[in-house]
Amino acid sequence: MERDILLLGDPRLYEVSEEVTREELEELRPVFTDLFDCISRIQRDYGFGRAIAAPQIGVQKRLICMLTDKPYVFINPTLEFVGDEMMEVMDDCMSFPNLLVRVQRYRHCLLRYKDENWEDREMRMDDDMSELIQHEYDHLDGILSTMRAVDEKAFAVRENKPRILPEIVNRRSIRSYSDEEVTDEQVDCLIEAARLAPSGSNKQPWDFIVVRSYQMREKISSIDHNQKWMLTAPVFIVCIGNEKYRGDGDMERVIRDSAIATEHILLQAEHMGLGACWTGWFDQNEMRSALGLDERCYVIGVVTIGYPDGQPVETGRRSLEYREL
Repeated sequence: MERDILLLGDPRLYEVSEEVTREELEELRPVFTDLFDCISRIQRDYGFGRAIAAPQIGVQKRLICMLTDKPYVFINPTLEFVGDEMMEVMDDCMSFPNLLVRVQRYRHCLLRYKDENWEDREMRMDDDMSELIQHEYDHLDGILSTMRAVDEKAFAVRENKPRILPEIVNRRSIRSYSDEEVTDEQVDCLIEAARLAPSGSNKQPWDFIVVRSYQMREKISSIDHNQKWMLTAPVFIVCIGNEKYRGDGDMERVIRDSAIATEHILLQAEHMGLGACWTGWFDQNEMRSALGLDERCYVIGVVTIGYPDGQPVETGRRSLEYREL
């Protein structure tokens, strides 16, 4: 269920939350999912967001979810400040995403909490992570950063700077899927996104095969380096470059254009809340034979499609410099 995030002015944001009891843990697990979904949605729509407190979706429990290097669940957290060093930062909030507030925070803190398995944990947090957890912890006590502004001039509207599409920023290669069904309408939407891809001279040199049967998915995954995880995905989309649509023998352009169409599927899947992974660890001749394709075809990849089973770990990217001529 998609939850609305409470916005500045909602009286529920100013309430003090209750502690979670051991008996409530199981019934609160769907709330964990809702909170992580909210983080992803804010990242998609606004380009920021790493953590959210349960009161921000109207659940008055002392619960925080954070998504950084991996998902974290903080139940009944307590904060201890380490040292007296303070820092001044511009604070943002999912409950007022277009507003920034200058506040003072402790630079170092120690967080103690119970995790999603009711195990006792602690975590040292410094600098921006310290600021982040103090912000979320305040929500549990009904305190907003607007109430901690350093002075009356501490407010700013978030600049509308150019930013990368959230689907590009948030896309991950998903290699574990839940049992949730992917509908025919969703598959049609993915194929339509691929159909709208650009191509040289508008030749559109691609074909797609949608694979749902377990027997065929098993056969394809065995050819694709026997990657067993692929079978957790309920749908495969085989993306094929087909030279017959060009008719000039230029397979390099066929592959280039069909790869663009395949990327459209990945980005559309991310936009729809689906997970996807482009696989290509196979022998062309063997895959062509399994799919009944002739030599004018080149299998660009097999894209697994489904709902992610958990949040993948964020992967690093190398820095990139470019030349100007």
